[in-house]
Amino acid sequence: MIASEKIFGEFDSKLLRKIATQRCLNVMDENDEHLPKADIVKILSEDIRDVGFSRMLHAIRLKELKAMGEIVAKNQNTDRIQAIKRVLEKRIKEYSDDIGRETFLNSVSSGIKKEIIHTLDLEVDEARNYTEAILAEAEAIGQEYFFSTFSTEKLAKFALSCGLDVDSLSQNVLVECLMSLQSYKAPKKKPAPKPSKKKPEKIAKGISKIDLNSHYNKEELVEYCKENKLPVTGNKRDLIAKILAHVEGREIPLPKGSKKRRKKTSDTDKKSKRKRETSSGESSPKKRASKDKKSASSSSEEVSEKPKKKK
Repeated sequence: MIASEKIFGEFDSKLLRKIATQRCLNVMDENDEHLPKADIVKILSEDIRDVGFSRMLHAIRLKELKAMGEIVAKNQNTDRIQAIKRVLEKRIKEYSDDIGRETFLNSVSSGIKKEIIHTLDLEVDEARNYTEAILAEAEAIGQEYFFSTFSTEKLAKFALSCGLDVDSLSQNVLVECLMSLQSYKAPKKKPAPKPSKKKPEKIAKGISKIDLNSHYNKEELVEYCKENKLPVTGNKRDLIAKILAHVEGREIPLPKGSKKRRKKTSDTDKKSKRKRETSSGESSPKKRASKDKKSASSSSEEVSEKPKKKK
């Protein structure tokens, strides 16, 4: 990661003042004159580190925030901080601003710092200072957020002011180039394949799709399909796909919208099914329906046959 001071050191003073004004940062001295470039660079760099530390706290888990919150409560001789992420983030940020972020992180145990590094998905050697690694990542987070707030047009101007040649209008690419102070050239696109100048002598393995399309008309392709017992349905594109699959030994593709036909049940299958139903004691839907009708009619007759009560 490149320090923010080095990045802003590549900007001219006028551009730095515009950026600071847009960030609502005061870059005027007591006599209402512009501060020197070095001071503006420091102000902007500190703003990036401040924003980055806040966003880093927001990115880590509640478990690490609780452990850091206990340190804050102990050093301030206050009650235990509520285990609410937003509250913990605010108290830790305020306390670290008072005593310094580096001083605060040095008071955090190495175990908690390891967990923070793991949460931030950082690759850090054990020999390296964990505090330094966390602060560097917080600054990188701040740089990425800072530059991503500007439009691609302004980012392109920033890149030009740093003497960078960035062959892209992608915001992500421009931000990455500014953070690394490196130019970028977009990879050249591969030229589209061209058909061979002469028509191939015959259709065989190794023939290209573009040659089939350019040197053969549909009638010739249909004739080849007939000779090789291939389906002749479909347009020219479908025929080419079938021929390429044939010469390459692949499965012939089915035309779009075609479905496998369902196997029709023969009369013998239907009869055998009926026999199975009768042998198992199951009746057909028609027989069941007739039985239900008979039972309904018998019940109605029983009701009508009941003797009427004498008055």
